[in-house]
Amino acid sequence: MTDTNAASDVYQGACFCGAIRFELRGEPLVSGHCHCQDCRDWGGTPFIDFILVPWDALRIVTGEEHLKLYARVAETPRGSCALCGSALGAFRKDATPPHVGMSPHRFADFPFSPTMHVFCEEAVRIWSDNLPHYRTLPQELGGDGELMPDPGMS
Repeated sequence: MTDTNAASDVYQGACFCGAIRFELRGEPLVSGHCHCQDCRDWGGTPFIDFILVPWDALRIVTGEEHLKLYARVAETPRGSCALCGSALGAFRKDATPPHVGMSPHRFADFPFSPTMHVFCEEAVRIWSDNLPHYRTLPQELGGDGELMPDPGMS
């Protein structure tokens, strides 16, 4: 984790309509592409880009009253704006460590640098690059840590 007091480590973000504004202080715990069914259904895409940020690093500046949570998967309550419907993140306060999984693209100038693919056993689109492809999650994130071959590299 970098010095969270540095001005360059503060990223501003908002929902589509701007009713909910938030800021991230510091760097994410991890970043990557998620291929799980839950993320695909939520995002309406074949995979989503994500960053996991420490719970205390994300602050809702305005509009918290518009944050609506829905938990199709009990341990992963998804947050969205009640006004415009923007998908904001997975608010996992009870996880170890507590964190929020968000799209890095919700922040204006966030330097997204993915480090892995997760839940690749559920992937519906072949994606080949030089990143590790985890069957579920790395062990440090609670998964089995099992790597799958990169579909384009085998």
